[in-house]
Amino acid sequence: PECCFLADSRRAIGLFRSCVIKPNRMEAQAAVTPESPVPLPPGELAAALHARTGQPVYVTLSEDGALVYAVEGRSGDAEIRHLPAGPVRPPLDSVGAGDAFGATLVAALAAGAHAFEAGAVANLAAAVTVEKLATTGTATPEELVERYDMAAERDSHEALPC
Repeated sequence: PECCFLADSRRAIGLFRSCVIKPNRMEAQAAVTPESPVPLPPGELAAALHARTGQPVYVTLSEDGALVYAVEGRSGDAEIRHLPAGPVRPPLDSVGAGDAFGATLVAALAAGAHAFEAGAVANLAAAVTVEKLATTGTATPEELVERYDMAAERDSHEALPC
């Protein structure tokens, strides 16, 4: 219980148990309903995967951010939240965005962030890296703070989850 494991697999994400998983929308769809041509809403996909893992599920949604399904607080009730993508400035290169999301997610969870805070920080890291062209980018702590400030200004009418 004191260790956090993250699984991120293109073809086998539905086989993992007892660990945090991070599929994108298409990977989640293939894991939950591999034979169905009818796409399910991301929230249903996340709920189905959470039922298998018992751990937080992060369904990444490209420019739409991420959907997080996790147990929050002492109630033991699962909750689903949409976390908006961090703000970006074109031109963009999506190479490495998922890896940046995953690495930042694990670092935030290991540092004690709860599931939704960790997802919000991971979205910020992905937003930083997509602006770094022709390379798998990284996000420094200073860049994360700058991106948070940009998001706070963009979303000043909504409270950010972290």
